[in-house]
Amino acid sequence: MSQPRQGGAAPNERSGLLGYQDRDKEKTVLALLAGILGASGRTLEDQRGLQRLGADAVDSAGHFYEIKAHGGPEPADISLTSAELTRALAEGSNYSLVIASNLEEGKGTPTLRIITDPLRFFEVESMADVKLKGVRDADADATVWQWPDAEA
Repeated sequence: MSQPRQGGAAPNERSGLLGYQDRDKEKTVLALLAGILGASGRTLEDQRGLQRLGADAVDSAGHFYEIKAHGGPEPADISLTSAELTRALAEGSNYSLVIASNLEEGKGTPTLRIITDPLRFFEVESMADVKLKGVRDADADATVWQWPDAEA
């Protein structure tokens, strides 16, 4: 299993419109997550450029974060790659799924939901990737953050 890279591993920016928008959403989520963690004295390193790590970021305490960013509402199901599933299984409570929703203007209040040890809460459906079922409706222990008002 890949290990985090000291100093981070930001992805190479590519010129595809959809890919750029997705990377931009992830950057926004990483910035907010870094601010949240910073309040408790932790730093966050972007690891999205590191293949097969199974997480998008790692904090200074060694906690792994997988980001799923959505322009609209939180989806009912979330897919994980095999690397993300492997990391989630190996790390347990040291792994969090970060679900960001309503990131596009006019889609609703942008929300960030952080679910620690997500495999503990959701039904897992086997496919080429793994999908966590019932994410929106499950009674999972989660920390929910809303974006600060941009106009303030």
